[in-house]
Amino acid sequence: MTVPNAITLVRFCFIPLLIYVLVYQWFYTAVFVLIFSGASDLLDGYLARRYGQITKLGMILDPAADKLLIISVYVYFLKDFLPLWFVLFIFFKDFSAPVGVLALKLYGKQAIVSAALVGKFSAGANLLLALFLCLAQQIVILREFIFLLIILVFLVSLFSFVFYSYLWFRLFNGVSF
Repeated sequence: MTVPNAITLVRFCFIPLLIYVLVYQWFYTAVFVLIFSGASDLLDGYLARRYGQITKLGMILDPAADKLLIISVYVYFLKDFLPLWFVLFIFFKDFSAPVGVLALKLYGKQAIVSAALVGKFSAGANLLLALFLCLAQQIVILREFIFLLIILVFLVSLFSFVFYSYLWFRLFNGVSF
């Protein structure tokens, strides 16, 4: 196992911890967990590229850890702060990627696509919203900006979804990159 993959696996351990601190409404602790998770995501990506340790397993586990962490926060805030359509869209976008990869594999097509800049922006925007939601529980004035941030994250995520869907259809039709 490579060091970047081990860091990613540790990030999976943050998910139950994050849910726990959210349930007990320890929002500053949740902010710390999210920041630490984001930093570990940057670190494992850097180490994988720097030392040539990019693996297929890492290309699957890394985004899965990110997506599960964000979805956990979004589900927690669904009742009071996030609209259902937004959470459902993010869930659909995030979990359509593995389904697309599986479909490509079943048809014998190239299934692994490196993360594009738009995907990184989308992940960063979602992490920013998750942080903002936690901070807004303690700094009430921030609640005024939640809807605007939701729209921004939706637009970035929509662009990412369209971009990766385009790549998927090209790969499915045998056009490689």
